[in-house]
Amino acid sequence: MVRNILGVLAGVAVAILAVMAGEFVLHVLVPLPMPDPADAAAMEALMASAPLAAKWGLVVIYFVATALGAFTATRITVRVWSGWVVMAVMMAATVANFVMLPHPAWLMIAALVLIGAGGWLGIRTARPRPAAAG
Repeated sequence: MVRNILGVLAGVAVAILAVMAGEFVLHVLVPLPMPDPADAAAMEALMASAPLAAKWGLVVIYFVATALGAFTATRITVRVWSGWVVMAVMMAATVANFVMLPHPAWLMIAALVLIGAGGWLGIRTARPRPAAAG
């Protein structure tokens, strides 16, 4: 039981750290002015004027972070459900982000689809394989 809890927590931590690292690199590669998050009009203008590369970069970061987190959780716990829990946490955090900050509809859809795909990929690559009959 403790291994399952720690595995899920480790997976979520890996995913969060991957998002932070990815967004740091993205902001270095595509610098954007950072308005006050409380100023909804400024945030909406920023998202409207952000280059397409920054928007797709965000979607890719969510995919990679979810894959890494789901892989970590599944590898530690040896339970497929732990990777799905990490994926669900990433989806919930992303939806919360979308509620707080304006994003284009296509970005929201792409992010949620790729978070699901990242979770599946992380779980699939972490699952122990049955021994080949020889």
